[in-house]
Amino acid sequence: MTNLTWSPFVVAALLVLIGYASQRTSVCAVRGVREFIRNRRAHRMAGFALAALTAMLTMAAARGFGIDAFAAIMARPLTLAAVGGGILFGVGASLNGHCAMGTLAALTAGDLSRLATLAAMVLGALWAMPVAAPMAMTLASPLAAVTPATIAAIAAPAALLLGWYIRVRAGTGRTRSGWPPLAAMLVIGTASGLLFALDAHWPYTGFLVELAAGHVAGWQTGAAGFAAVITGMLIATVRAGRWRMAPGNARQWTRAAAGGLLMGGGAAMVPGGNDAMLFTGVPLLLPNMIAAYAAFLITVAAIELLTARELVGGGADG
Repeated sequence: MTNLTWSPFVVAALLVLIGYASQRTSVCAVRGVREFIRNRRAHRMAGFALAALTAMLTMAAARGFGIDAFAAIMARPLTLAAVGGGILFGVGASLNGHCAMGTLAALTAGDLSRLATLAAMVLGALWAMPVAAPMAMTLASPLAAVTPATIAAIAAPAALLLGWYIRVRAGTGRTRSGWPPLAAMLVIGTASGLLFALDAHWPYTGFLVELAAGHVAGWQTGAAGFAAVITGMLIATVRAGRWRMAPGNARQWTRAAAGGLLMGGGAAMVPGGNDAMLFTGVPLLLPNMIAAYAAFLITVAAIELLTARELVGGGADG
């Protein structure tokens, strides 16, 4: 979210759109994993994959306009630190109760304890800097050597299959949150792909890590991008009539802060939170972020399985 150099108004509009769509449907991975574990409902997880594939297809289409988002990007090689960061972020997100985008969605719906999550993420990233992966370097995505037609031939059928599955399982009508999951994920994926085609790395966790690392040269554009996502979410909240002020108690603020501390540390090691892993790593096929995202999901699933088992055991004992 630090390179808003091309057409700032278009970039800002896309970020507002992503925030709006994210609030109108849930893009929280913790909730998605919980639904899969407890209810055997996988349409939300399928939606995340659809959004990533849509972003990939959008970036491939941008090559027709002379914009190559795959050729030169700031990334890191695959390291154990990235996997460890994914695990740490997963533990923190489970403790926090929300992933990166879910935290913003909760905050803009009135859950003020999420302010502790965001502040602690910066502190956590600062704490993890000594053991974080090496500084970013310019690497080419593995897709840089693949033609757009080949990308489309592989990704488009998978996206269509996922879209069909989501339509069957979740339908196309409005949900309680307002937007059908299929429409929301297509919008988020397309907007994310356009942002990368315009050289704008929008996931906000990367911005927080850069702040912690002292990279303040472009903080104004990063903050503007962060504010744009927040604005989109707030607009969606107000339009849906979902704003409910929830100051929270000491326990909620403590859990939010503890979760944010671990999330920030994990984000520094990857680098980036699960928003960057999904919307950057998967579309660009970056090994470090794909491995980190897999570690993140496995960690959240393992914790959810243990929690569900404890709940069942507690109910049986009672």
